[in-house]
Amino acid sequence: MCSLIHLKNSPLLLWGSWRCLLSIDPADRGTADSALKSEFFRTKPLACDPSSLPRYPPSKEFDAKVRDEEARRYT
Repeated sequence: MCSLIHLKNSPLLLWGSWRCLLSIDPADRGTADSALKSEFFRTKPLACDPSSLPRYPPSKEFDAKVRDEEARRYT
């Protein structure tokens, strides 16, 4: 399981990314794209092994949306 305990070796990279993303001033606020390009995601040790992340089944709302879109296509 991935948790903050696994991130103890790179807190400065983590907090720097969060500070940028959560900036109050929109001009200083980072984007999701800039966050994904930050050193945090490229520095070893990585936060966690992606294969250890949970996999969730599709939500009922998403399934209902797909069904509705398919129904509209056929009518």
